Amino acid sequence: MTEGENHYLDLLNKHLTRKQISLPVVVSCVPSDTPTGILYSLTLRVPDLVIDKVGTGKTKQEAKNNAARDIVKELEKITAQEVSQQRVIGAGRRIRKNAVALLHEFIQRHKLAKPSYQVLESPGGSRSDYLLEVCIGSHTQQGRGSSKKIAKLACSKMMYAELKLEILGEEEEEEEGSSESG
Repeated sequence: MTEGENHYLDLLNKHLTRKQISLPVVVSCVPSDTPTGILYSLTLRVPDLVIDKVGTGKTKQEAKNNAARDIVKELEKITAQEVSQQRVIGAGRRIRKNAVALLHEFIQRHKLAKPSYQVLESPGGSRSDYLLEVCIGSHTQQGRGSSKKIAKLACSKMMYAELKLEILGEEEEEEEGSSESG
């Protein structure tokens, strides 16, 4: 890449800012020893969308930029309407299929265990929001929100992103090749 080490990360941040979507956050960064040196595997998440991408590189910054590149490619594929449908409910807006529905459809389609939700924190004292946890098999995700419903949406969205990445990570290329073009 000759445009600079952070080209895709800068491009992604500009795109998300223009669309008023939360900027990406690093979910995990795991170094691995390889024969050629350390290789970082970094997961970048766009919190308002159901998008997680893993990038690898010889530096954390290179891994982050590669993950940003994959998110930019994903965003180029979807329309503005699809982006707005994937956003978390906020400011009283409703979406056609929320993250809870997407998660339930996904687990049914892939014959996974039913999710179980648990309230970990409730408003009170210095707390002004809820913290919910969703568990499916060995997978666990948490989400915060000003109501139980919004917290449930948040943790469901994170779980959906995790399962989608794990289960479809290698199958996505196959599915793209068999999709309609035109």
